[in-house]
Amino acid sequence: MRRYLILLLLLLPTMLQAQGEFTFSPGIRVGYASGEKGGLTFGVDVSLMAHLGNGVSAGITFQKDHSRNDGWERVHIGPQVSIVTPNALSLSYGMEVGPTWITDERGTHLGVTTNGFVGAGLLPSLGATFYNGKVMMESGIYVKFPIPLYKIDLVH
Repeated sequence: MRRYLILLLLLLPTMLQAQGEFTFSPGIRVGYASGEKGGLTFGVDVSLMAHLGNGVSAGITFQKDHSRNDGWERVHIGPQVSIVTPNALSLSYGMEVGPTWITDERGTHLGVTTNGFVGAGLLPSLGATFYNGKVMMESGIYVKFPIPLYKIDLVH
């Protein structure tokens, strides 16, 4: 829990610059992971994004997913940056990176996960998790449900 608070405090100056324009985005994710612990994966993804202007947003994301077939669970938290193009498609693309905890039959392992995504509504993604000298690649898709939280006054 302390790690989550430290990450949130590191992101707070950027989020305060947003002048109260935020989006809370819960969603689901489905994918396929390769490597030793490969297989079908599914879980949840929740992000809180501050809108910085010109289509740029920055914030924090939390993901929890698992593979029922291979018996592992992954928790990931990290900063995320995304850009929405100003065209009719409102194409969104971005990246996130941060610490990850993987729990399997051998215990809990600390690692790092990075994900890139691009899309409109449905967000195809490609990511990698590095832990214990191993790499788990994952491709998948996010379905996000953005909820605008405008005019939140964090300063006064």
